[in-house]
Amino acid sequence: MYNPYIEVIACFYPNVSCHASAETYNDIVWDGGDSLPTEEVLTPLLLECKLLTKWEEIKAFRDNRLEHGGYPVGSYWFHSDIYAQSNYTDLLMMGSQIPPNTYWKTMSGVFVTMTQTLAQQILGSKAMQKATTFTKAEQHKAAMQASSDPLNYDFTTGWPAIYGE
Repeated sequence: MYNPYIEVIACFYPNVSCHASAETYNDIVWDGGDSLPTEEVLTPLLLECKLLTKWEEIKAFRDNRLEHGGYPVGSYWFHSDIYAQSNYTDLLMMGSQIPPNTYWKTMSGVFVTMTQTLAQQILGSKAMQKATTFTKAEQHKAAMQASSDPLNYDFTTGWPAIYGE
């Protein structure tokens, strides 16, 4: 059974322990911890809690795109997971000491020769991908909050391209 006040209490009053036997404020049963806020205090927070939840959905969508979307360099896309990012930093730190004929697998499965210049280009692409993706997330947050129907706002459009799109 869903009681929206329980969600608000969990969101804004984590030290209140309670449960609900039905769907209204009067159905909330206090179990301990801090005292139960009044209905007058909780009601204005119903929408705010849902907006915070929607913002968490936008951030999760953003983070998934960043970790799995890849970094474009030329006609290739390079992996963007945490291990790949660490490898690119290692390569950059190696500088001109990257062994000759070091082959690197792209997201399409094609192997390319890794060079210091390519490692720099990948990290530059990473910086651009992160900046534009974080900017788009903030734009979606503002649009969602300004929407006449923020709980049904579609934040899945307009993002920077990722591999496969």
